Amino acid sequence: MSSEVRQRKVSSPAQQQQATPAPKTLAQKFWNLLESAISVAVAFFVAAKVDFVDVSLRDPRIERFYWNIGTILFAVSCVIAFSTVIWLKYVKRTDVDDWEKHLPYSVPVATVLGCFCTLFYLISYWTVYGFWTPLILACLFWGLLNVFVIVPGPWS
Repeated sequence: MSSEVRQRKVSSPAQQQQATPAPKTLAQKFWNLLESAISVAVAFFVAAKVDFVDVSLRDPRIERFYWNIGTILFAVSCVIAFSTVIWLKYVKRTDVDDWEKHLPYSVPVATVLGCFCTLFYLISYWTVYGFWTPLILACLFWGLLNVFVIVPGPWS
């Protein structure tokens, strides 16, 4: 739905106030930053505790075929995400919220790739971490997402 259509639907001043969210207060911004910092710190702690980097790069118990496919899918998802944000914001100089017009398939394709990436990573790490694999990967993924709240950029 385009922004023109959204603006036409909002007719009264009361509806206009509801349509635009109130700006965040300093306390809300601080709380969001604190939550994100805690998530990133927990992810770093989990990665260090389970020796995630060393296991990923050197452990022979990893199912390398599935790990390689998962890593390729993760890289492609990251390229799609960064190109959607960076390409639209800095190269085409458009509003990032208008990605549906410019790159309509980027987010659905990245979502499908992310789902398969998760599946392949679960298979590859299961031989090392067992039952804890989904929890470890979820914690690391959540920490990675929260890095983008801390780092300033077009998404903040």
